[in-house]
Amino acid sequence: MKISSASIGSITAAFSLAFVASATVPGVSRADDLQEIRERGFVRGVTANEQPYGYIASDGKAAGIGPDVATAVLNKLGIEKIEWTVVAFDGLIPGVKANRFDFSAAEQAIRPERCKQVVFSETTSSYTVGLLVKAGNPKKLHGLEDVAANPGTKLAQLAGAVELLADEYEIPRSDRVYIQSASDAIPSLVAGRADAYIATELTVAGLAKLSSDVEAAEMKSAPMLDGKPYRNYGAFTFRPEDKEFIAAFNSALADFKKTDEYEKILLSYGLTKASVEAARNGSTESLCSSQ
Repeated sequence: MKISSASIGSITAAFSLAFVASATVPGVSRADDLQEIRERGFVRGVTANEQPYGYIASDGKAAGIGPDVATAVLNKLGIEKIEWTVVAFDGLIPGVKANRFDFSAAEQAIRPERCKQVVFSETTSSYTVGLLVKAGNPKKLHGLEDVAANPGTKLAQLAGAVELLADEYEIPRSDRVYIQSASDAIPSLVAGRADAYIATELTVAGLAKLSSDVEAAEMKSAPMLDGKPYRNYGAFTFRPEDKEFIAAFNSALADFKKTDEYEKILLSYGLTKASVEAARNGSTESLCSSQ
């Protein structure tokens, strides 16, 4: 397995900043509309240490789909200074609700239960799942249907992460290999303990960049679940009170999503053109009301 020292350094630097989870700005305690943010001179953004959704790079700057899109949109609103904080994923919504941050940019999936707590922006990304396989894809796996059609093919996954998809394709429990974290995926494939690892296409693309021993399988199509293509839609979150800020951000975001720059950001982090178009056409209102 060949993992570059630069990649390891970037990951180490990102996770070394996770302890700033409780960071706040003294003296900021009330709702911030757009004018108040402009007068303050900076906006408080938060993300989670999850590549490539949002993270802190080795140079100390925020990176990932969320921070990159947020920076471009906020610049269009005349806001050029963003003070980023990194927290654990489950601290994103509570931090925004408590007004420790003005918004989160971590590509959180839009779900009805989350919509009851915060306001989601219009969709900023969309992603389905992919398969990480050994270089050359020796078993020619291009979807869960291929895994299911070949008994004995071992599918690695995080416990609970994609159980519904594995069940949908009737992949036997005996062919499922449960690993503790995404970092275990490459060693599992190289050692032959698994033939494929299933995760979001973003996670798969990120892992494929770390080692020449693995690659992202070319998928035939998005997997199906309950008769529908399985796909998540990510967006930013805001406090419901910050109506002016939300309206201005969504307006600028809608314009930005039409640009080549937007597409370039998403493609650079491993999303497919199909996922870019899905993100452009996603409806937050529909996703928040879906059951």
